[in-house]
Parts: sequence; C-alpha cells; structure tokens
Amino acid sequence: MNLRQLRALISQGESETLEFKTSTAQLKPACEALCGFLNAKGGTGPKILGLK
Repeated sequence: MNLRQLRALISQGESETLEFKTSTAQLKPACEALCGFLNAKGGTGPKILGLK
C-alpha cells in the first residue's frame, strides 16, 4: 500500500472494515476491533495501526 492508497482508504471513513482509534487509551477497544476484523471475511485486507 502506498501513500496515495492509504489516503484514499482514510478518506472513505469508518465502515464495517475500517475503524479509527485516536489514542492509546483506546488500546483495548482497538485490539478488540482488530480481532474482529481478523476473524471477519477471512481476515483479508490491510490492518494498519498507529495512524492519527
């Protein structure tokens, strides 16, 4: 994934396959969401952590 693709993905906003977390205080919910994404639809697609 290049920067252009990443920006396009972010511009789509949250969906059933994309969720934004804004702080490390949200670490547990972020991990829960990540596990859900990995278990859904075979876990395919990009998983990106640490963006703000």
